Amino acid sequence: MPRLAERPFGLLVVVPCGKAKIWARNPQAGPTAAADAYVGAPFIVNRRYAELAGGDWVILSAEHGFLRPADVVPGPYETTFKRQSTNPIGPGALREQVEQLGLGHYGEVIGLGGKEHRAAIEAAFEGTRCGSVSLSPGCLSERRWQPPSRPPKKRPLKRRHP
Repeated sequence: MPRLAERPFGLLVVVPCGKAKIWARNPQAGPTAAADAYVGAPFIVNRRYAELAGGDWVILSAEHGFLRPADVVPGPYETTFKRQSTNPIGPGALREQVEQLGLGHYGEVIGLGGKEHRAAIEAAFEGTRCGSVSLSPGCLSERRWQPPSRPPKKRPLKRRHP
């Protein structure tokens, strides 16, 4: 794999992949670029943050590890860092990817996601030459985001009578 960044400075944002994938909406989608494979609201908001941050960004998948936006995800999977029984990628493999992709040379890394994603990011970047690694629950974590169960009730405005 070619390295994503050769420069010793710059910003990298690590976005969690998310549970909702394109194949649930379109089973015929086939292999899909990582940037388009994840379709849930938390991923979309975190991706937007990463794009606006002005640096590079990658996606952290429990199945595939670090994915560049153009990397192809071959099809659906249900691997998660939350359940070890699904065999998520381990810290050693993630550290190898950090080296192979040149991710350890960034001046700043911002890792978004739930505690499991943040733990994987922290383990992956341990011992690298990164200037700093900041971990955040994300712009919109899956645990905090819940769609309204029904539309809010419309209440008439109270009028003052003269």
